[in-house]
Amino acid sequence: MHRWTTTGTVAAALFLLSGCGDDADLMRGATPPSDDAPTAPPGGDVPIPSDDDAPSDQDPPRVPLGQPCALADGPDFCGEGFKCGLVQSSEFIDTDYVLRCVPEGRRSEGTACTTPVDDGQPDSCSAGLGCSFGACMPLCVVDGDCAGGGRCEYPDAEFREAGQCAATGCSALGQTCDFGFGCYVRRGVPVEERETRCLPPAGQRRGQACTGDRACAPGLACTRGVCVDYCDPAAPACDPCQEIARADGAERVGLCVGQAP
Repeated sequence: MHRWTTTGTVAAALFLLSGCGDDADLMRGATPPSDDAPTAPPGGDVPIPSDDDAPSDQDPPRVPLGQPCALADGPDFCGEGFKCGLVQSSEFIDTDYVLRCVPEGRRSEGTACTTPVDDGQPDSCSAGLGCSFGACMPLCVVDGDCAGGGRCEYPDAEFREAGQCAATGCSALGQTCDFGFGCYVRRGVPVEERETRCLPPAGQRRGQACTGDRACAPGLACTRGVCVDYCDPAAPACDPCQEIARADGAERVGLCVGQAP
């Protein structure tokens, strides 16, 4: 008669379980494998799914602040809440301006704005507008981007990636610009080719120092370093009234050069 000990009973049970494979796992309460579960390659570990493997219904990631951009990239390139805007940069020698993805401002066209002063610092204008002239104006690359036949004015002579649209055809004598802008004669070209365009004024008064026409208040222009009145050569209110523009179909415009030293 054989007598079983407790130790022998346990050993026998372990022997039986070791030869049962998956059935033994089930007996221990393990979850049966799924046909969809990843399987390990021979001699390797079970692969762990990555985020790249999962389908995504989210929007593309937002482009980081300061990312270079171009107006041709479109309004969605920089992401929600951002815009492709003009900023000043101290990193470049040839130009003070660059285009970067920056947060949108809230100011509308024609309103005074904060001019960017360092790389990556945004202006306060809403998307599609820039602030290089002190007021929010539509951004452009060429004249054809400007509605109503406006001119694309560039903030820097060496920078042509973006400018701001200035309305043209205003009256320098009657000062007919919107938004309180000044109407200035564009000089630097032959007299018969000169035109008028609307730009934000800096506000210097008659007789005060200036470095360009836009430094002067509406109705004034800069000559010999001071602001003087525009005048009508056909009916001058000052003497002498030196004619500076006579484009076909446009008003004749002069300057009261006697007001300058």
